[in-house]
Amino acid sequence: MLKGKLGVKSWLGGRRATERITGLKRQRPRRLKGCAEPAIRMIGQRRLDPSPMLTHRFPLQQIVEGFELVAGYRDGVVKAVIDLSVNLNIEYAKECARHGADFVMTGDDYASTERPLMSPATFRELMFPGVKKVFAAFKEAGLMTIKHTDGNISPLLEMIVDIGMDCLDPIDPISGMDIGDMKRRYGDRFAMKGNVDCAHTLTFGSMDAVVEETKNVIRKAGRGGGLIVSSSNSIHSKVKPQNYLAMVNTIRAYGKYPLRLDQLETSGACPAFG
Repeated sequence: MLKGKLGVKSWLGGRRATERITGLKRQRPRRLKGCAEPAIRMIGQRRLDPSPMLTHRFPLQQIVEGFELVAGYRDGVVKAVIDLSVNLNIEYAKECARHGADFVMTGDDYASTERPLMSPATFRELMFPGVKKVFAAFKEAGLMTIKHTDGNISPLLEMIVDIGMDCLDPIDPISGMDIGDMKRRYGDRFAMKGNVDCAHTLTFGSMDAVVEETKNVIRKAGRGGGLIVSSSNSIHSKVKPQNYLAMVNTIRAYGKYPLRLDQLETSGACPAFG
């Protein structure tokens, strides 16, 4: 956190103040929509204490030193933030269990389409111990777990497998992750969730293409159970409604056990739902 003449309100939510100092404009992330102003108000009313989240304080004239501290991972500042997240997620687990949840789904992404966001060595040092602790807490609370991460996670895969999840989502197809290969290698250790392509097929493809890709997911990973068929990330605003329905109805038509995989080679669901 930066400490100086701006004060808390300007630092957290004062767009004009930020633009005046940096000459840059910013756009508040959509996930924070409606959150910043109430948070600022609660801090001003002393109903919210942000001090547990602060690891260091810097006056404005030392801003470069502050950024260099974080960039260099000195004084354990990154690990402190990770520890904060771990403890928060453990409390979430207890709260979810208290309210009767059967399972939890956790994010966020560890990789881009091309590669992990950090080296395997950095992941093992900084992320892996905390993530494993969080998933152990979920288990202790009696909750099953779905771990979400987009991207090409291949270099991190053995560590991700070892965190103890019950299901992995979404096994990103545009990153080269093959759900059939994952099923063969890890189908006895966790369930698979995915992976009808929502970046291309569900968004720009035909209903026939959606039906065929959905059937192919079932064909590759459905045998023996342990498969949740879904999109490769989400049903976002650009997904064609008819394509979404084609995916859902194909799952309903061909996703019942015992699977009759021989019929998936020639049968088509699309005409029935057009």
